[in-house]
Amino acid sequence: QGAGRSGALPSKPPPPAAAKDTDHDFAGDLSKVLVMSTINWIIRRISRDGREIENMPNINMFKAFQELQYHQNKVPSGYIMEEIFQTLDDSSVTHVTKFILHILNAGGFGVAPLIMSALYLVRFQEKSGISFHISAWRPLFITSLLLADKMWEDKSVKNSSMTQLFPVLSNAELFKLEVQFLECLGFTAFIPKADFDEFCKFLQAERAPPDVSKLVSDHQFFAAVLQSGASVEGQPKQAPDQEFPSAVQGGASVEVPPRQACGAPHAFFGTRPAQPWNMRKTLHGYPFKRNCGQSPPARPPKA
Repeated sequence: QGAGRSGALPSKPPPPAAAKDTDHDFAGDLSKVLVMSTINWIIRRISRDGREIENMPNINMFKAFQELQYHQNKVPSGYIMEEIFQTLDDSSVTHVTKFILHILNAGGFGVAPLIMSALYLVRFQEKSGISFHISAWRPLFITSLLLADKMWEDKSVKNSSMTQLFPVLSNAELFKLEVQFLECLGFTAFIPKADFDEFCKFLQAERAPPDVSKLVSDHQFFAAVLQSGASVEGQPKQAPDQEFPSAVQGGASVEVPPRQACGAPHAFFGTRPAQPWNMRKTLHGYPFKRNCGQSPPARPPKA
């Protein structure tokens, strides 16, 4: 179970990433296959074995990613948090698939960051020995996807936006998890093209079961792709005020599209909030801090 499941990884896991060589642009059908396979890979990695926690290395780091504590330290805020809490112990194919698809769709994430997030999870698990346990899988996934988006996109998602998509975590809590995750990777978050391609080939060979395939095929994440004929990665991230209008724009009140009714699919997730998508200045936002801890460039002397 968990990290040691047979067939969960290639015989030789991709080596630590060093640099991103080129962008990838997946055609619609290939995008679906890769999303299906990546989600199925994540589902098979989730462990429910409580005995793993008893002998977990780096137990304090693991505890930092366990989700329950972040529910307990917040004031109840309506059905959104309640719906998330009700699925805290749900690792079913349906829930995991819908959770990931909704985060991708509502957050405007592409296929490449999803694949990169899986690669980061591999490296994190290898370096820390921490299991992808059901009690921690959602914070781990959210953190790895956030890091992948920041490394891939010129204008990446902000932490404050991710916490509205997954309001279990506050901005400060997500930032702490992000720093721990990146530190565990040795502050080396680049992925070379060869490693990325190798993992994509592995994913293509790992065919998803029919239930995952159907959930992915029917999801609106791919609706715009099918209508426009464009690839998933070819779609630019829209300005947030086009996706989800802000409650206040130019001093005038604007009606925000209502959330889905409680109990509807994905009802407990937020939507990406309106804000400018500028790179958040975190540790990996600066090239010198990604390069083995080199010193920052000297500031120019004041005139």
